[in-house]
Amino acid sequence: MNISIDRENNRISVAAEDVALFARTKKSSRQGFAFGEGGSASEGAEYRRPLSLELSGLTLTGHADLLWQAGGRWTLEKIKEKGRITSSASPANDAPFVAEGVLCAYMLAREKSLPGVTLRLTYMKQGSGDLRTFEAYMDIAFLSRMSEALISRALPFIEIEKERRLSTVPILERLSFPYRELRDAQRDFITDAFRAMKSGGRLLVSAPTGIGKTVSALYPALRAVGSGDIEKVFYLTAKTVTGNACADAVRAMAKEAPSLRCIFIMAKERLCPMTSLPKTAAVSRCRICPLMGEIGKASYEERRDGALLEVLKSGSVIDSATLAKVGEKYRVCPYELSLDASEYCEVVICDYNYVFDPNIRFKRYFEKRDTKKYAFLVDEAHNLPDRAREMYSATISAKPFLKLYKTDAPVITKNTALLDGIGAVTASLREDTALCKSEEHMNAAGESVGYYLSSRMVPGLSEALTQFGRAAREASKDEEAAPLLEETLDAAAQFVRA
Repeated sequence: MNISIDRENNRISVAAEDVALFARTKKSSRQGFAFGEGGSASEGAEYRRPLSLELSGLTLTGHADLLWQAGGRWTLEKIKEKGRITSSASPANDAPFVAEGVLCAYMLAREKSLPGVTLRLTYMKQGSGDLRTFEAYMDIAFLSRMSEALISRALPFIEIEKERRLSTVPILERLSFPYRELRDAQRDFITDAFRAMKSGGRLLVSAPTGIGKTVSALYPALRAVGSGDIEKVFYLTAKTVTGNACADAVRAMAKEAPSLRCIFIMAKERLCPMTSLPKTAAVSRCRICPLMGEIGKASYEERRDGALLEVLKSGSVIDSATLAKVGEKYRVCPYELSLDASEYCEVVICDYNYVFDPNIRFKRYFEKRDTKKYAFLVDEAHNLPDRAREMYSATISAKPFLKLYKTDAPVITKNTALLDGIGAVTASLREDTALCKSEEHMNAAGESVGYYLSSRMVPGLSEALTQFGRAAREASKDEEAAPLLEETLDAAAQFVRA
């Protein structure tokens, strides 16, 4: 939740985009309007028109991408860019986009005392300008009801962020070192680290075990959060024990700053409680996970908000045990809960992958190139070259595909599209193997190996894996086929992503 605070006038500003994240995907919450296909915008429309609305102690802000009046009726258009536009690109599947549009339409209606506004939502393909547009007329009563509901859901989280800005951050600016004495070289370490963070620089530290490197890096980072030079601290480590050392340091500093928060983010597989689900690829499991949808009359967002409030009040360090317990209570995914909670924490403890791996890094923090400033404290940074090679490398073997091709399970043998995909992959890999013959030799284990060097991907393999992946994902909807396809589907997806 991003807010702006005007201390002089004691007012808080929050963007409609952030409030819209509290929209419900529950079908009943969308009753009262229906979107139809929209036409083209009117000539002379205003572009990027700013909007705002003063509420009790709160200023809601937003903008209309396009705004115009025709036939006595105002139309407000919001545009969302997407890498590709599929049949799923629809307001019915995009509650936050609808909610942001509703909030902006409400601001316009209140500004101009309108009886209603036509809301137009447009999906635009990046680079091509292809459009898919939907529109619906919404009267002021509906806009008011929906906007007030969204704001009321967001208010508890606005208060949490307000407390963080007005209480925690000022304390961090004058935070005392949490231990009585500074060890040898700690003072220089802290001073140099603070200077690096204020200037946006880099600092490489080599020091023996036992001098207190963790607290010497974390303390100046939190002071930099207090001074406004840093917004969030990521402590990156491959080991739980060093993550625990960071958490202990946070607990020590939280004695002076009680509302300081730190969260452990563990691998999704380690936190997932749904062990009874079919062993399909991780993405497929999430798509069919009952914790991600409605349960009874409660939408996922409704359960998530309750869980999130409880987690944020659980203490200075939010660990995996707390996430699992609260996730079970509210029946929400503990991994997704950890990501949502991290937005309200000053310190995030996680593996290197979540920052450096282009396939799994935190999109909410690193997808957009914005002006936010983060501090990255990399524990045992000498491990990064090996980890980077793993992140940016890909391997694929023909063995699991051949094993799958030879299976006698009807769900595989009767699926022509799947067999064609397997055949395309194995044929392409045979061609690649032939290229390695010129450099074939015996390795230390007595195995015949070879290699082929090229600055480009061998033609055909990526296309074959994509063909197989498309067929395999469709086939994985069958519970009998899913476990048979897990290994090959994961391998194909990871190789194509790399």
